[in-house]
Amino acid sequence: MYSGAANMNPKQKKILHYISVTGTFMFIYGVIYMILRYTVGLIPFIKNTLLFGVFPLEIPLFIVSTLLIIRKFIRFSSPYRQE
Repeated sequence: MYSGAANMNPKQKKILHYISVTGTFMFIYGVIYMILRYTVGLIPFIKNTLLFGVFPLEIPLFIVSTLLIIRKFIRFSSPYRQE
């Protein structure tokens, strides 16, 4: 009478694994991006600098730094991962 991830089709487990990892990544990315935006982003030099006269400097800076933080410090896992 055990139900859950153990009795699932391997394709279903794989799909759920990717959905789980993607959702976790998106949530962590959003949290770190907002933290950077409301701490580092309030520095006047970063807030007022434009790239090519139209594109705010903070956007590419925060995207790259958020991805580097995630890559360096966070490991994603899923209950649907096949062992």
